[in-house]
Amino acid sequence: EVSPRVAWAERMNTGAIKIPVANGRDRFLRFGFPGCPDILGQLTDGRLLAVEVKSPIGRVTDQQQKFLNLVADNKGVSLIARSVDDVMAVI
Repeated sequence: EVSPRVAWAERMNTGAIKIPVANGRDRFLRFGFPGCPDILGQLTDGRLLAVEVKSPIGRVTDQQQKFLNLVADNKGVSLIARSVDDVMAVI
């Protein structure tokens, strides 16, 4: 169930894929950006929502933490979620 405070939220993917091309030189296509959170969204009051999802022992990278700090420093909502309860407590 989605909170009524969330206008929208989408799962973000970051990574790369190798694409074979005719001349035999593979091409790498990168998507997302370093530090991009797992979930990006917007609250109904207009604030950006950035959620980095981690396992109970998962670690946040420096780039992920920098992005979360950037969102928070600019009046958005950012968090590291290890459970749904973590998200619900913040939003």
